[in-house]
Amino acid sequence: EGFWNELPLVLERVARLGRLKGRLDETSELMSAIVEHSSDLVAVYSGEGKLVYVSPVCLTLLGVDSEELVGRSWMEIVVPEDREALLGMLAGLREKAHQAATLRCRHKDGTIAWVEARAARLMTPTTAQQMIVLTLHDVTAQREHEARMESSLKEKEVLLGEIHHRVKNNLQLVQSLLRMSSRLLPAGEARASAEATIQRIHAMALVHERLYRTEDL
Repeated sequence: EGFWNELPLVLERVARLGRLKGRLDETSELMSAIVEHSSDLVAVYSGEGKLVYVSPVCLTLLGVDSEELVGRSWMEIVVPEDREALLGMLAGLREKAHQAATLRCRHKDGTIAWVEARAARLMTPTTAQQMIVLTLHDVTAQREHEARMESSLKEKEVLLGEIHHRVKNNLQLVQSLLRMSSRLLPAGEARASAEATIQRIHAMALVHERLYRTEDL
């Protein structure tokens, strides 16, 4: 009789656990779909520094299939010159749960991809050792655009400096021509007018020079 009295409660608990498992499975499938279809590279590596998961976008970003990297060192993701920075991110996780840096990855065809890298500790009840999640967001187009803008700005600065120099020379030339002409004029109102004009141009030249030498024109 006690068994039959307890049976409805047991069945209710079993049903509740079944519903919870179903929700967990749905959530797991949803998270997997999000990672698999993300435009960012998601890599998970173990405490030994071996990659245990790399998302499929690896083929686009690095030119290699994700399965080729599983089991290999996580340091292989970035170029050798940036591996110290990657190690610095790992060391920083001891003090801060999340770390970020801009790194370079080398595509299989030899091209360089700039990425914004973010590292975070991952602790799950099913894994005894600590895992690290590394997310790489491709910012190559942004970096190339910034490089073009910087190059264009330098060209414009050089051109503007050349224009200022030419204006300065032209003002000096006008002063010299007027000074030569004023010497041929007889003393009087005409020469005084020429001298006054020379002084005005000289004042303009001083103002111009002070303006273009300021840091914030």
